[in-house]
Amino acid sequence: MNDTLAYRFNCANLFSGNVRKTLFSGLPVLIELNARLLDENDRLVSLTINKYRLTYDIWEDRYLQENPGRNRSFTSLKALEKWWNPRDSLIIAPVKTIADAQNLAIELKMRIILLTRTQGQKLKDWVFSTNETEENLPGGNRDTGFKLDLNRLVSLFFRRSDVIEQFETKKNSDRFNVTGLFHPKKNK
Repeated sequence: MNDTLAYRFNCANLFSGNVRKTLFSGLPVLIELNARLLDENDRLVSLTINKYRLTYDIWEDRYLQENPGRNRSFTSLKALEKWWNPRDSLIIAPVKTIADAQNLAIELKMRIILLTRTQGQKLKDWVFSTNETEENLPGGNRDTGFKLDLNRLVSLFFRRSDVIEQFETKKNSDRFNVTGLFHPKKNK
């Protein structure tokens, strides 16, 4: 599969501490991954956003992972951790659009938000509704004739009292060229 640039990361302690406590209490955890492909001048080449809502169903003893278009169920926290670590094959760009680019880097930003039960349900109802297909296009025109501004909507959802805690981390890859990924130099 040499037609797509994808990235991989490992977040070994993702389900420890307050994230673990929040899940075990039955409250939702929202994880947002922003992967930015940057050129040699750190200008944006491509951006992908992946959002996941994680919950633990205390009664069914199952972990649920929901994201637009796909839901997964896990029988144990260990199984959920295994799916996340290492997390790979997250597509960032078609190779043909970046084939000539030099000195690229991927900047990955992960934000984890621990929500209250009420806000977690409101977010699920809104983001995962089949009518809300434009969540990654703030300000995009819709059939109804009005503009949807997701950033404003999310800020209305999340008052400080609705967020238990949030964490954010950012990592950058080493610089690379696309041709070097598919045709690495052989050691002499």
